[in-house]
Amino acid sequence: MSMLFLSKLLPLLFAPLGIALLLGLWALLALIHAQYRRSALGFGLVWLALWLMATPAVNQWLRQPLEWRHLPVAVEESPSAQAIVVLGGAVSGQEFPRKSLDLSAQADRLFHAARLFKAGKAPVVVATGGFLPWDNFRRPEAEAMALVLRELGVPGEAILLENRSANTWENARRTKALLDPLGLNRILLVTSALHMERASRTFRHLGFEVIVSTTDVETVSRKTAWPFRFLPDATVLASSTSALKEMAGLLYYRARGWLS
Repeated sequence: MSMLFLSKLLPLLFAPLGIALLLGLWALLALIHAQYRRSALGFGLVWLALWLMATPAVNQWLRQPLEWRHLPVAVEESPSAQAIVVLGGAVSGQEFPRKSLDLSAQADRLFHAARLFKAGKAPVVVATGGFLPWDNFRRPEAEAMALVLRELGVPGEAILLENRSANTWENARRTKALLDPLGLNRILLVTSALHMERASRTFRHLGFEVIVSTTDVETVSRKTAWPFRFLPDATVLASSTSALKEMAGLLYYRARGWLS
């Protein structure tokens, strides 16, 4: 529990808002102590950090090296495997006042997994994702994912649930425990392009033969026109935050020895 909490908390310190809050606190303390030049520097750095991270130019510079490391492959050109493993983060449950499931920006994962299955690339789909212990013990995400997969044409008997994991390491470890007794080791791993480097290396570290099957690519070759590449945008700030958190996740997993 404590290590899980730490793994979720530490990346926030690498996020633009986390950095800005720390710099702002430093600037405020300097102002209280009449250190006006230091305070002005701190507030200036807050402005600069938020502005840069909210620009399309910096966002693409951050995301593209990770997203383009594992480029998507057309479904019909994908190799076959023994199982399709689709990672969580794509759907939220039917909680009040919702009347249906809520698909996130990463819902491409579910559509891609369904396409792979219907193309005959593997006989089973593993939906993996639980819930965080402090998240009111809501319904595991894997169960919500299975509902969407069935709506997309994947029969219920072809869906396996791994519904106890709370992060990528647990995704891999618990999926290993689920598939090993079935003799399934060669997998098509489906997740977002930004997440694929960490996910694929984690699954390989635990002995899986991984075929990456990337989806949900945000950075494309077409660039925003000048001068809009350097104008701030709140949605771009959120995208940059995801990139920095993923970089922090890679560093953390490397330090824990969880990567191949």
